[in-house]
Amino acid sequence: MKMLAWKDEAAQVWLSYNDPAYIARRHGIGDRDKNIATMSKALDNFSRLAAE
Repeated sequence: MKMLAWKDEAAQVWLSYNDPAYIARRHGIGDRDKNIATMSKALDNFSRLAAE
C-alpha cells in the first residue's frame, strides 16, 4: 500500500492512491477479499484523517 501526496502550482495539496480492490482485480487475486477490504478501509481512514 502506498499513498502519494503532492502540492500543485496553486498550493493545493492532493492525496491519491490506487484502491486495493482495483489492484487485486488487475492482478487476478480473487481469494483475499477480507484482506483487501481491510486495506481499502485503512487507506480510506488515513486519507480522511489527512484531510482534517
